[in-house]
Amino acid sequence: MEMISSQCRRWLEFAADDLTAAKYLLSLYPFRLEIICYHCEQSAEKMLKAFLLMYDEEAPHIHDLGELCRLCALKDEGFDGIAEDCIKLTSFGVRVRYPFFAIMFAFISVGLLSCGDSGAVHG
Repeated sequence: MEMISSQCRRWLEFAADDLTAAKYLLSLYPFRLEIICYHCEQSAEKMLKAFLLMYDEEAPHIHDLGELCRLCALKDEGFDGIAEDCIKLTSFGVRVRYPFFAIMFAFISVGLLSCGDSGAVHG
């Protein structure tokens, strides 16, 4: 079995920390779904980059989970099965950290605003 590099291990540790934060925040009431989704996006991004590092690829300086997933799929076709979810999750990496988008997300969450098939959050 191949050894995981220390750089790859660090990415995985940070990914686990983001996932732990998301799970903890989910246990609070009232919970801020947009912040939970942000940590989930961050965890996924770091896991995808760690996977690329396992194959001696660079961890690209991008935040587009769809593109990162596509790069991972070049190494393992199994990533094709999560590509659509990665694309949807990408928007939580930046947008929900700012008030306008957080308010819009809150309205979407409670069903007061519909986004249709625009690629935004779907219930």
